[in-house]
Amino acid sequence: MKKYITILLVLVSSLVFSQKSEIDWKADIEFLKEELPKNHKDLFTVRNQKEFETDLNKVISKINQLNDFEIILSIQQVIASFGDSHTHVEFSKLFDQEKSLPLELYWFKNGIYILATSLKNTLILGKKLTSINDFPIGQICDSLETLFSVDNSAMSKMFVPKLLNNGALLEFFGFANNGVYELGLEDDNASYLKSTIQLERITKENQQALMPNTKPYCLQHQREVFIQKYIEKDSIYYIQYNKCASRELMNKFGHRKTAKKFPSFTEFENKIFQTIKEKPIKQFVFDMRFNGGGSSAQGTEFVKSLPLLKRSTQKVNFTL
Repeated sequence: MKKYITILLVLVSSLVFSQKSEIDWKADIEFLKEELPKNHKDLFTVRNQKEFETDLNKVISKINQLNDFEIILSIQQVIASFGDSHTHVEFSKLFDQEKSLPLELYWFKNGIYILATSLKNTLILGKKLTSINDFPIGQICDSLETLFSVDNSAMSKMFVPKLLNNGALLEFFGFANNGVYELGLEDDNASYLKSTIQLERITKENQQALMPNTKPYCLQHQREVFIQKYIEKDSIYYIQYNKCASRELMNKFGHRKTAKKFPSFTEFENKIFQTIKEKPIKQFVFDMRFNGGGSSAQGTEFVKSLPLLKRSTQKVNFTL
């Protein structure tokens, strides 16, 4: 597996730092077809080996029609369709930041909204994005989801907004052509409007962001590994688990210097158990919306232990 990963990383690096690649794509894809099934623990849990080989053969048949970027995306689509989010091509390393739409987006419960843009596009701030070049945003999201394994809806809500502003991806899926990007938008009054924007990189100098009156608690602590808060007024116990990491895990994997920078999950867990025993809790919330994955064992064991606490202490409504 290490050999396979190394080859992909070298491949990606060569494309980033070289204007013209001379990659033997047929040989590389044949290598992938042969080696990934042998080195992967269980690649064929969702789809079978014949489908894997057939899909890669289709990519090979189109090599002369595609550029390097399109070939890599096509390979990633094949890999993503087999359902393992830990096996992928690092295609994001190929993104040209100068070919981005000036949009910072967030996927809320009722849709995708524009939270930041460039100074020349301030009128679109806070608007709900409903289409690009008359293609419904739902259709575009479905296409972008083919680039990663969708383990759950949280993954889509995390990754799709980061891909939606990429001009090259929109062109790859046929949602844009000749650099034209007309946004369909909806305001607070459910009025529909359109706005045409151009490719432009957002910088600190040209950025205009939507500043809410109050920032949600989850966003205030988005960069922390994990936090807990007991809300006395409503008897709500809120846990935010942003990263599958901890001091214990870093030590386990031999990263002793890095471990000191991480909080202890054992101490965190003990604090939670103690609070559950001592405080009246009507609602227990375990928030993982910003968690991109990792070594999930500690979180899995923690969640498994909660029903035992629930039965032995008090009646609690759990929300994950």
